[in-house]
Amino acid sequence: MVVTKLEATDSDGTPPGNKVKYDLIGRGKASRYFDVEHDTGIVTI
Repeated sequence: MVVTKLEATDSDGTPPGNKVKYDLIGRGKASRYFDVEHDTGIVTI
């Protein structure tokens, strides 16, 4: 089930420097319940 879609921009003008990747970080419980698609930023449960 999709919860939300993250969106971010990077001010670098050209690839690969302007490529944004998404991920969950830290040692909390979030990764047990949520997943983030690295390229699109779609968060699912």
